[in-house]
Amino acid sequence: MSTVSYYLACIANRTSNDITFINLDTSQVLYTKNANTKTDVNSWPTGIAFSQNNQYLYITNAGTNELTVFQSGAQWSLLEKATQPVKNKPGNILVVNDKIFVVCQADNVIASLAQEKDKLNPLADTPTGANSLPWGVASSPDKNLLYVTNYNNGKIDTYNIKETGLTKFSSVETGTPSANYSITSICVTNKYIAYIACPKAGIILIADLSNNRILDFIKLETPKCSILNNKCDPLGLALSKDYKELYVTSPCAGTLTIIDTNKNVIIGNTEVGRWPVAVTIHPDNPNQIYVVNQGDNELAILNRDLRYVRGVIFYVDKRLKVGKSPRNIAVTSNPIV
Repeated sequence: MSTVSYYLACIANRTSNDITFINLDTSQVLYTKNANTKTDVNSWPTGIAFSQNNQYLYITNAGTNELTVFQSGAQWSLLEKATQPVKNKPGNILVVNDKIFVVCQADNVIASLAQEKDKLNPLADTPTGANSLPWGVASSPDKNLLYVTNYNNGKIDTYNIKETGLTKFSSVETGTPSANYSITSICVTNKYIAYIACPKAGIILIADLSNNRILDFIKLETPKCSILNNKCDPLGLALSKDYKELYVTSPCAGTLTIIDTNKNVIIGNTEVGRWPVAVTIHPDNPNQIYVVNQGDNELAILNRDLRYVRGVIFYVDKRLKVGKSPRNIAVTSNPIV
């Protein structure tokens, strides 16, 4: 009997305290699982990421201050013995090789952990600075550096990734909070160019991380396609595999903006739904984009309209209902069975 492999997407649903598992190849919801064993409390699953080998799924629970782990199988199951307490209000999470890094916003630290068989081994908690409110996290192309954005002080901090955790390397000043340069999500190209979301200012900052300097910014204007007619407040970011396009969600405007990273200009806008907070791209199909619409409790599946040669046009092909208040999405790097 032959087995069918597929790409798996998982969505962290904050209010319903669960994870939605989706087969991306068939665009079907497979099942939903509780994000935490504490079913009588609000665990608030927030950050979500797969291990490098796609055998484990990690979820940060901001309500219970824990990192929970699912293990692959015919149906993914919660690995209760691997649950690991972390500092207060864990948010975004990033897996780099065999290390797991968790942004703990209330305590202003980055928690470093390692997967060892069926359990998590805590390595160290690295302070990000008093009242810094760490938010976004990304790695360098060579996987040796970790970049962390700090919402309150507007700094991009660079850390060396060590066997035992992190060591501070350098910082980039993006501006002061009074200048509305509060920063959130970050993604980095293969040339160490970073794109950083600044929701209050309605801009995408462009930084050269190899030289620790800000290069420019892109102002996001409310497109005509936005029926909400609110200002753009960039939040979710995703880079195409070839680094040529940047996808940006704006929750207030309800739109997805496409940016040409060679020219750093906007080449397309698409209305996607209410309060889009996260975006990702199909690993093998750059013409298919996935947007998490928190206000609609859904995953919007978008396809590129290849008939257009001037600009980029995406259209919503399908909408999948997920849990309540979905916040983040993770996709396996390779097909799974």
